[in-house]
Amino acid sequence: MRRQRFTAAQNEQKLEATGSIPVALRRATIGRKPGCLGQRAPWIGPFPALRQLRPPPCTPPTSPYIYHSAPPTPYSPLRTRRSEPDTRHPVDAQRPIEYARHSTRHYTVWVSAPIAPIQPVRPLQPLQPVVLSGRAVRLVPLLTEHAPALAEAVRDGELWKLWYTTAPAPEAMHSEILRRLASQAAAAMLPLTVIDTATDTPVGMTTLMHVDLPNRRVEIGSTWYAQRVQRTALNTEAKLLLLTHAFDQLGCIAVELRTHFLNHQSRRAIERLGAKLDGILRNHMLAPNGTRRDTCVYSILDSEWPTVRAHLEWQLQRPRP
Repeated sequence: MRRQRFTAAQNEQKLEATGSIPVALRRATIGRKPGCLGQRAPWIGPFPALRQLRPPPCTPPTSPYIYHSAPPTPYSPLRTRRSEPDTRHPVDAQRPIEYARHSTRHYTVWVSAPIAPIQPVRPLQPLQPVVLSGRAVRLVPLLTEHAPALAEAVRDGELWKLWYTTAPAPEAMHSEILRRLASQAAAAMLPLTVIDTATDTPVGMTTLMHVDLPNRRVEIGSTWYAQRVQRTALNTEAKLLLLTHAFDQLGCIAVELRTHFLNHQSRRAIERLGAKLDGILRNHMLAPNGTRRDTCVYSILDSEWPTVRAHLEWQLQRPRP
């Protein structure tokens, strides 16, 4: 008489339907030859043989094998293989396990492996005014008294005429400072003035903005520099100070940097920092001239911060032409 063969999926369905073994002992095998422990061979045998399968006897509490009908929490379910002689066989019942050759039952069981519990996420604290100092640059809280010097700095290169940037015009500098200070009062921004330590004069503005306290994210944005200090160590060190404050002091898990899709100079500068492109927001904003801005979104993660920090420190130490 030809014996019927069943697939692994059919065997699982029959086992669950008959309730002969718990869910945790799925994929148990019977009738395999010795030496095929790790193979996924189909079951061989008629259906009544499946009813005879029983889980192995309970083990003492000190045993590493702990059987469950479902993976418990806060444990991580792991599967392992275990074999024992089939004592129902008349020969194996008289032999130790190492000599059980005729029929061995192989089980795939769930083993509870304790893992560290998930720690609750600590949200960011509201940003407070801070002074960040380096060799070539010093970042200080933005004040209305900085308006005349900043108006003079923005004239260096006529930055407000670049249609793909958001640098304010000289006559609008005071109102721009008031706008940023209002955002700071609403805990949505930390505006800073960029001071060139060589001349001790303001040369630009930058901010920590789009503050997401619950998700521990901030964005470095609304940045502009006078043309004479662009692509110098001042910008590199300013970004290093801001990133160090965001990751090491505030405990951020990600820092964003955004720029116009057509602002290729800014995009290259961001990529030189080590930031990675997350994507492009199409039709993200409406520009003052009526055009629609596509915004490139970059980010640096806390896991990437050690590498980025080492790269920025190397850039500051290497000789510049």
